Amino acid sequence: MASNKRALADCDICGFTYPHRIMKFNSYGMLVCPDDHDGAYDLKNHPQNKSTGSKDDENIPDPRPDLGDVYVPVTTTDWLPT
Repeated sequence: MASNKRALADCDICGFTYPHRIMKFNSYGMLVCPDDHDGAYDLKNHPQNKSTGSKDDENIPDPRPDLGDVYVPVTTTDWLPT
């Protein structure tokens, strides 16, 4: 840290110059201004990593339609303009 109370530092995100005493390190280790500081988030403390407690089962048992024995071959003349 800077020992002089008038020391200045550049924000690693926006590039503006601020007094060094108000600068903070973000979760990526960058020295940033208070406007660009993202709080105390890290991989464990991020809101998107918190569980809501509900189970979200998105598995589809049979995702393909059952065609059975019906198979219709598609040729290029079926979709080309005439």
